[in-house]
Amino acid sequence: MSRIDSRALLALATALRETGYRFTTVTPATHSRVVRRRERAGSVADVFGWNLPFELTVLPEPLATLGKAASIFTPEGELLRSQVRFSTIREELYVHSSFPTTAADAVFLGPDTHRFVAYVSRHLPPCRRLVDVGCGTGAGGLSARERTRELILTDVNPQAVELARVNAALQDAEPSFRVGEMLSGVAGPVEAIICNP
Repeated sequence: MSRIDSRALLALATALRETGYRFTTVTPATHSRVVRRRERAGSVADVFGWNLPFELTVLPEPLATLGKAASIFTPEGELLRSQVRFSTIREELYVHSSFPTTAADAVFLGPDTHRFVAYVSRHLPPCRRLVDVGCGTGAGGLSARERTRELILTDVNPQAVELARVNAALQDAEPSFRVGEMLSGVAGPVEAIICNP
């Protein structure tokens, strides 16, 4: 994924959320079947959910301007494609990698993320210090932020940590972030660790 302007990406995500945008990410196999039937985007959800190639005029002007400012649009022939997708889990919006997630620094969000968030929400007891190892989008840890005094999101992938920062800001959450393997860079005792491998 080429360099994205995180501040502009947050502004885009905020504007997108304000439109009432919702999209549930499906499995890669289902996604492939859907996009094989369509050549180009005809809606905002086609651009940012199904990740179809699009003409800039498909997007309302504010979203087009913010997307350009965030540097998330890449040329695809005469069309464009977004380098990121936006999906909802419950009422929260998350930014994650484009489809297919084959790049070495891809940040995944899909049906497993929904199951992980549901599990954490039901079973994680309150704790003082929680670390989400391999946080990806940060969805697991962010869904548990009200159950802990201190939330730390870690990932070996710097792109994941950057998108988790955007997602946290979008939710007005203030976790700490670490780039590194497992608990590297996390000093002191930890009461709970969650991970969605």
